Amino acid sequence: MTNSGTGLVHLAPMFGIDDYRVCMDYDIIKRNQVLADPFDANCNFVVDFPELESGVKGMLFTNGENIIRQYVNTSDLQFGSSQMMNHRYPHCWRSDTLLMYRAISCWFVNVTKLKDSILDNVEESHWVPETIRAGRFTNWIKDTVDWCISRNRYWGTPLPIWTNGDETIVIDSIALLEQLTNQPKGTITDLHRPSVDHLVIPSQKGGEPLKRVT
Repeated sequence: MTNSGTGLVHLAPMFGIDDYRVCMDYDIIKRNQVLADPFDANCNFVVDFPELESGVKGMLFTNGENIIRQYVNTSDLQFGSSQMMNHRYPHCWRSDTLLMYRAISCWFVNVTKLKDSILDNVEESHWVPETIRAGRFTNWIKDTVDWCISRNRYWGTPLPIWTNGDETIVIDSIALLEQLTNQPKGTITDLHRPSVDHLVIPSQKGGEPLKRVT
């Protein structure tokens, strides 16, 4: 809306894809930069703020934000307050608890690095109908972003990557995993995390054992 509000825009690149994109476009943050995050994996505050009489460290974000809001309201830091619109807060479909959108560490395929090469191949390919090549598919490639290939789910199929920081091995079969972890043939029958996360691969350079990436 252009006929109301303050004209000020709050950007939090850790907590929104559009915020992240705009901050990247205006060089506020850099690609692959580790961003400041005041929350742990359970969305509890990991920092305290000296301005607050009541500490928020260790507190769930929904409780801590009430304390921060109260401080802002009573410290002459707020010009005004009004409710512009209602919107539904995200909830977990399993537990019906509140969710927080936040950036986390993941594994990505650097698709944007390959974009020009992909577009060249699209141009050289024969498409039926031709309008798909020149229209929808080319536009999709132009707007593509890096491809996230990891998921933070305990029971998901894990990434088959073992590393010690110096050496990295990508496993392409159960047979290779059994061989490199010195397991008897046929003993690995389940590829979920609880069944493979304890397996280590001896270093080929005399370093620390290679463990599966988290």
